[in-house]
Amino acid sequence: MKLYCVVNELKPEHVKDYSEYHRNAHKTEWKTQLKVLREAGMELCNVYIWRNYAIMVVGCEDLDECYRRLATMEDNLRWQELMSGFFAGQPKFDGTETISLEQIFDLAEQSKLCSAE
Repeated sequence: MKLYCVVNELKPEHVKDYSEYHRNAHKTEWKTQLKVLREAGMELCNVYIWRNYAIMVVGCEDLDECYRRLATMEDNLRWQELMSGFFAGQPKFDGTETISLEQIFDLAEQSKLCSAE
């Protein structure tokens, strides 16, 4: 599994609503989105808020493939339509208009490499 970090700017006035939708997805009509993310190939998906930025850490084999699959799933398209009003820009969760961060340090990996020496 590879890890990816995706950052998107939120409209400051929508941070609270965006956070609440994510915190409560499991107990609303949006719980289907949990299944959709797994079916798309995500093994891990954590969302953090920093100021008015949504920071997603995604674990999967191929983020582009996950985006491709998500683009074909009706429940995800409805979720993205709802969320689109919360973003400062109009990110497309297909990999073309999102900021992806390169991982440069992994404690577990570095520790394993030290032990091997």
